[in-house]
Amino acid sequence: MKIAQMEIEVEKKKIKNLHLYVLPPDGKVRVTAPKSVSDATIRVFVESKLAWIDAQQQKIQMRPRQAELQYVSGEQIPLWGKWFTLVVQPAQGKQDVLMDGDSVFLHTRPETNRAQREALILQWYREQMTYEIVPLLEKWQTRMGVQTTAWGIKNMKTRWGTCNFRDRRIWLNLQLAKKDLICLEYVVVHELAHLIVSNHSKEFKDVLSRFLPGWKDIKKTLV
Repeated sequence: MKIAQMEIEVEKKKIKNLHLYVLPPDGKVRVTAPKSVSDATIRVFVESKLAWIDAQQQKIQMRPRQAELQYVSGEQIPLWGKWFTLVVQPAQGKQDVLMDGDSVFLHTRPETNRAQREALILQWYREQMTYEIVPLLEKWQTRMGVQTTAWGIKNMKTRWGTCNFRDRRIWLNLQLAKKDLICLEYVVVHELAHLIVSNHSKEFKDVLSRFLPGWKDIKKTLV
């Protein structure tokens, strides 16, 4: 679909509401819509959001582009909003990742390629997230009076988290390990709030404000 000289990607799914995304790294615009919604309705929806789309695309253009990591010694890698120097060393036994001060040591076999080194770092991120998520869920499920049936971590491109209201299951984006810990806490609260209110209505935002009053400021840092 083309609107105001922009190519809009439209995906119709089994959902209840329209959702609009402006995606990095190039500001691509995507709309997900219920299968029953007409193209005309989608067009009106997007046209009403043109100013917001333009603002988001400008923000993306102003962001510094980080070169693709090769996972070699000397590169800087993020964890919980801080940067650490990567040191790659030959593995004496099991391949692993360890932290020491301002450095992250990747112990790996000399013949490993970039993809294999990246997989080790991503697994390390998963372990770091699991360590933080467990107490956060215990804390916020008790405070909010809700309970998940299951939770998981996966690498997502367009969302920081998702919640299946019917199955009471939540997923958290692996990339949150790179952000400040308060961002992970916000996404945990956000997804748990969907167990109270399934959509993003005013009622949902009121729930967020009741349990996490500063959520709007935290959300702004999730870029």
